[in-house]
Amino acid sequence: MDDITMNGVAPTRWNAMRKRVEVLQRFAAIDKPTAKDREDAAEQLGLSANQFKRLVRSWRLHKDPAALNGAGAPEQKRSHRSDGLDESVLAIIDAAIDLHGPSAQPSVISNTVWAECDRRSLTRPSNGTIWNSIREARRIAGPISDAGPEILVGRVWAELPVRKRRDKPEHVRPELLVALKLPEREIVAVATDLQSGGPPVLGDLRLIETDRPIVITRHDAGVAVGNVPPDKMTYAEDANARFARVMGPAIGNIALAFRLPRSDAARLLTSVLDAPLSPQDADLAIRYAVDAHNGYVKSQSDAAAADHQK
Repeated sequence: MDDITMNGVAPTRWNAMRKRVEVLQRFAAIDKPTAKDREDAAEQLGLSANQFKRLVRSWRLHKDPAALNGAGAPEQKRSHRSDGLDESVLAIIDAAIDLHGPSAQPSVISNTVWAECDRRSLTRPSNGTIWNSIREARRIAGPISDAGPEILVGRVWAELPVRKRRDKPEHVRPELLVALKLPEREIVAVATDLQSGGPPVLGDLRLIETDRPIVITRHDAGVAVGNVPPDKMTYAEDANARFARVMGPAIGNIALAFRLPRSDAARLLTSVLDAPLSPQDADLAIRYAVDAHNGYVKSQSDAAAADHQK
């Protein structure tokens, strides 16, 4: 299974999908499998015979863990929770997000939505409905047209349950420092406590010297970033709030928290297929997510450039 990666699989499902791939590969190696072979393989995975047959068909077709039932891989598409609202109201929300940009303050977008709904005598959507749409728009946003050029550094916690010590039951979320290049929205450096063993500091970021200003919170003032001395950086009280607005709610398929979570990360294990990650797997999942994010924003940038040339 050395050549099979879990890229595209929800990280908490890696253990389950590894087991499925292992059983599927053993089953595929049987020259003429009997009904008993199928029953035994299905039993190892806790599946019915019909469920296992579907799993085998999917594996033969794709040879990709992300395509297996239960992989939990999300789709990169814009969606709404309609909450029973008229389609016209949802269109107004989309238009307001497009007008101000997904990284705008939610209150600015909400005021525009409500003003237009009042003008057209339509029922106002709740703050929650508008916020869900903004979060989704931020998740799939490409380059930020009204930002930068700069490198914005933010501190976040990845919504991944990691068991750091086998002798202790607690689960923790990895803490990350992320350097985001704007307006491209490309992640150019990441430092985590998985690597350092403690909360990451600016000195852990491996940034090369750049002509772009590096914007950080005043809490991190006075520390060099990679080859960049402190006097080349800009300090801003709202740097992390801005980072949250332009980064969006996730990196790839990993959701983010922008304040230190107080709950045990075990609450993120919501399915029988879920399992906590080792620090090594969590580090790999973050690298996969960064690659997915950067690939997506580049594709959005390329598509925008192609449209501009038409």
